[in-house]
This record gives sequence, C-alpha cells and structure tokens, in this order.
Amino acid sequence: MKLCVIGNSHVAMLVQATREAAPEGLDLTFFARQGRGPEGVRLKGTEMFALHKSLQQSLARMGMPDRVDLATFDGFVLVAMTASVFSMSGMVSSHAVHGWGNNEDERPLMSRAALEASLRTSIVDNIAHRMLRKIRRVSDKPVLLVPQPFPAEAAIAPGTRFPALREIHDRGIGPQAVAALRNAHVDVFGDMAGVHLLTQPDETVVQGFLTAEPFTRGAGRLNPEGRQPEDDLLHANATYGRHVLDQIAGAFEAA
Repeated sequence: MKLCVIGNSHVAMLVQATREAAPEGLDLTFFARQGRGPEGVRLKGTEMFALHKSLQQSLARMGMPDRVDLATFDGFVLVAMTASVFSMSGMVSSHAVHGWGNNEDERPLMSRAALEASLRTSIVDNIAHRMLRKIRRVSDKPVLLVPQPFPAEAAIAPGTRFPALREIHDRGIGPQAVAALRNAHVDVFGDMAGVHLLTQPDETVVQGFLTAEPFTRGAGRLNPEGRQPEDDLLHANATYGRHVLDQIAGAFEAA
C-alpha cells in the first residue's frame, strides 16, 4: 500500500522506524518539515508541490520530494500538526474545569464545553485540517490522523520548563484533559468520510497523559543521522514509531 506521510518533526519517529526495518506491505513517501509542518504548498491538478524555495530546500535536505502527485497514493497519514496536550495545558492548569476534581478550587471556573470549543478552534486553525482540505479536493482515499505523542514523563519533573504539565499531574486531571482533546478532534473530523483518528498506543502511556521514557529515549530528527538533544521532552523514538506503523497498517487493512 502506497501512503503519503505528511507532518512536522514528529514524523521522525516513523522515518527512524522505517529506516531500521521497512514496514511490510507499506510503501511510505515522507513529506515533512520541522516546526509547524510543510507550510507553503499549492495544488496544481492532483500534484501538491512546495511553493517556496525554503520549503523545497528543507525537503531536499531530508531526502524528501518537493512535489507529490496525490492521485498516485492509496491513502494519507497526517502526523501531528494539530492541537495537542500543549495546546490546552495553559487553559487547564489555570482554570478549574467544572466536574474535574476539587470543588473548592479557587481558580476561575470553566466548563468542559468551553474548553472543547476552544480546542476545536485550534484544530481548525492548524495545518492538519488545512492539509486535509487540500487532499479532499483531489482524492477520496482514506486519511489517518496520528496524534502528536504526549510529552515525555520527565516533563513533570521539578524544574522543567513545563510547569502547566506539572500542575495537571498534581491535580490528577491528565486523563480528563486528554479525553477533552480527543472529543474536540472527534467533533471536527469524526463525520468526515474516510478520515480515521488514531490514539496513542496504550502501552506507551503513563499517568494518562504522558509518554513512558522507553519510548522517548533516543528520539531522532527528520534528517537521517539527526538526534534530538538528550533533554528533549517532546519527541518519540523509533520504538514508538514501530507501534504507530502497526496501527497504520491495521487501520488501512480495516478501511
């Protein structure tokens, strides 16, 4: 099955896994850029191409094509490029969401409906949603949405740069926060024909909203030999990537 994988730096977990052991039955073409993702693309007929020289050069450095014919693929995989745990961590840590935890919490009260409405706005404003609209202009083939991995479990350690995550952990609301994030994505994408939402593999999750250390250690970059810094808390590794490849294969078999 020939798939086009589009995304940002989180695509590296799949790139790493594929280089270590080619996934059986999957022929993957990667079209990804670090940061927000491959912004600045245009459709001409069924061909999607990098409009700006900076994106062309970035793709070339990663050994990726700067143009892909969407009509030649059996399906598409969009990785990250949408709202994540980080998108809501500030809101959730600074507010008391109605029905979550301590009724004596002195934080400003926010309803779950308001939280999910804010997340839906973030999802629609992000690149994955825009990329999906481009794909649907020329192809009705299945599309999988692979979520950004949860932050590494070390992200809640004292002294890290993510105090909002520590706050979520200390209040024990990580699972509720992840459920709200999932609900918002289902609201946006759930009724779209041929669009399937993956969830983070259960075996990689700790505390309900973090990624276990064995799945983040040694995370790579999009370039073949690149590695994330040892203190990176955002990216998953090839072991995690292999779990996701299994999910992808299973999802397309069932589609």
